[in-house]
Amino acid sequence: MSETTPLVSVLMLTYNHAPYIGQAIESVLNQQTRYPFELIICDDASTDDTREVVRRYAADPRIVCSFQPRNTKFGKNFVDGVMKIRGRYVAFCEGDDYWTHPQKLEMQVHFLEMHPDFSVCAHKVQILSEQDRQPGAQKHYVYKDCNSDDERIKNGIFYADEAIANYYFQTGSLVLRWRFREGFPHWFRKRMMFDHFMFMLHAVEGKIKYFDTPMSVWRRHGGGYTWLQTQDKGLFFQKEGYDWIQMYTHMDKFFSFRFHWQIRERILLALRSIAANCMETGNVSQLRLLVSRHESYFREVLKDAVLVDALRLACPEKPEFMPPWSTGVEAGDEDAEKDAGTDAPRQKNIEVSLPEAGKLALEDIPVCEGSVWDAWTAGQEYARFFNLRSALMRLLWERGASSVWLPTYMPPILLDNLRSCQFTNNCYGVNAQLEPSEEFLKEVRPGDAVVTISYLGRPVPASLTEALAARDDILLIEDRAHCLDAAPMSGADAVIYSPRHVMGVPDGGLLVGRGTAALEQWCLPQLSSHQRRRHDLLLQEFESPTDSPVRAQLLRAGDGMKHQLSRRPMSRLTEALLRRIPLREAAERRRRNWRILYEMLGRLCLWPLPHPDFAPYAFPLVTPRNLPTEILHTSLSRRGIACHRMWHPLGLAKNFYPIEESLAARLLLLPCGHNLTQADVERVGEETLRVLTECGCGESGGFGVL
Repeated sequence: MSETTPLVSVLMLTYNHAPYIGQAIESVLNQQTRYPFELIICDDASTDDTREVVRRYAADPRIVCSFQPRNTKFGKNFVDGVMKIRGRYVAFCEGDDYWTHPQKLEMQVHFLEMHPDFSVCAHKVQILSEQDRQPGAQKHYVYKDCNSDDERIKNGIFYADEAIANYYFQTGSLVLRWRFREGFPHWFRKRMMFDHFMFMLHAVEGKIKYFDTPMSVWRRHGGGYTWLQTQDKGLFFQKEGYDWIQMYTHMDKFFSFRFHWQIRERILLALRSIAANCMETGNVSQLRLLVSRHESYFREVLKDAVLVDALRLACPEKPEFMPPWSTGVEAGDEDAEKDAGTDAPRQKNIEVSLPEAGKLALEDIPVCEGSVWDAWTAGQEYARFFNLRSALMRLLWERGASSVWLPTYMPPILLDNLRSCQFTNNCYGVNAQLEPSEEFLKEVRPGDAVVTISYLGRPVPASLTEALAARDDILLIEDRAHCLDAAPMSGADAVIYSPRHVMGVPDGGLLVGRGTAALEQWCLPQLSSHQRRRHDLLLQEFESPTDSPVRAQLLRAGDGMKHQLSRRPMSRLTEALLRRIPLREAAERRRRNWRILYEMLGRLCLWPLPHPDFAPYAFPLVTPRNLPTEILHTSLSRRGIACHRMWHPLGLAKNFYPIEESLAARLLLLPCGHNLTQADVERVGEETLRVLTECGCGESGGFGVL
């Protein structure tokens, strides 16, 4: 190594650290070493004076600058900085932290030079928060207790499995024997937490040395990345947990499951925290998605109360969680019972006693004219399903759709269902106002199915429905899961309603349209298991030889189908309720509640619609850019406001779908249902404004600014 080549590279990532960056830079430049080192400062397009402060130090030959032209949300900023590393060792000092010991680098690097069997060196770190700055405040540290009878631990020597299971090192304390000169592993993602990622992939290369001497300060403040984790783990993991799980899953495979049990605990930490936050905020749709993607963790870790409660809430249709109003399976149908699961108890299809309200039973309330049920069915053919997804998949299968078109902003579970049921899917785009583009129609082929979504109950633009209705060679399906109104079918082959979503009834997916009545028989256990499987999978290739890979694939899909789609029909309780709720009155209450919220929060509404001509499902609030939606969501939930998110995460490539990603990240649905009084809705608006003010956001923003 030449005299000009640094032995150590110090990586300093910074974003809006103007009040702190000068102290951080000087703490590194003041290091007393016997070898050259470099300081790589990586600014992620700060909007304050951070870059100007950095330029005042840039004349020092030890400083290398890496300035991003636009904010990359950490990822590219980190990667570009890493590409400039020249040293044999790498240390970290973020722009809002600083080092306190002038020989920190000398001590750590000297140890690694003298002990080639060690790959990581760390030390005790002081924590500096607002409380710690008060006169007489006790100092707090990030440290590892080395009091032990074990001589190894007394000397601060640890192994990778110990550190992975109980991560107690702060980023600013790390010095690593750099191993990424040839680039990162192929599975590296820019959203991965670089400190955990770097530490683990270096710790497995040797032993870890820990100095029980404080040599740096970790500054905790509201602008720091990990501040949210120290304040509220549920919120932190709701925001960052999916990347956390992905990172540890990739690492588990990369290490050939050598540290599986330690990594498993890190994944469980994220799953518990996300699940707890979903239950606290009533975000059942996201909880279902979480369970579906990581069901093995929820089912195998049965002693974990949080995960069991989450599984019970997310999957009430599972046999062990079946609600009392379910019709179950017909008595005597052994094949149907086997399909429901080998451990499922036999249930008879007996008459269900409707719940009483005091001495008045539901059946004593008369069926009304102009009910929700009458408006939705309107004398047309219909089929009753347990949920909307079962209705949609059955219709697609029966009509033989070759490919299915869906908008890019949609429930992620729909994609999972389509893939599990072996449908080819395509996507068409939407703009920031949730209005679909018509350009995709040129690519729709005869025999394809197109699904439109009436977001929050707002009808699909007439121009699109007219253009689709003119195509008599395609299957057009209107998804009205959010709709209370009953608009004309506009040339659609079928319309799907989800009463559970908009009316709060126990279950239900209602499929309306010509020729749909026959599809309801699929829900009833009239066929044997073998007959149903042949019919459902369209097994024209089932007669092929027994060793056919196609047959094996279809059989596997058939086994998975019963987990994807429910065979149970809509409960009688749901239908009884829908026949007793007047649609016009419920719709007018929803419009009234929207108008109240719009007067209070209109500048943050996705749509500039003070007087909607539809019955809105919820009020779409676009959160300010400087306020994570998770914070507003959880804060309102803790105040008794049952708001929820729309379809997050989407499961699409974030770089290619920025509008959809922004909608998923910033759209929060405030309640405005017909069950809310005017006083209830006014409280929703007041509490929302109060939280925004407390977070320093006020009512800033504009119409649907994404």
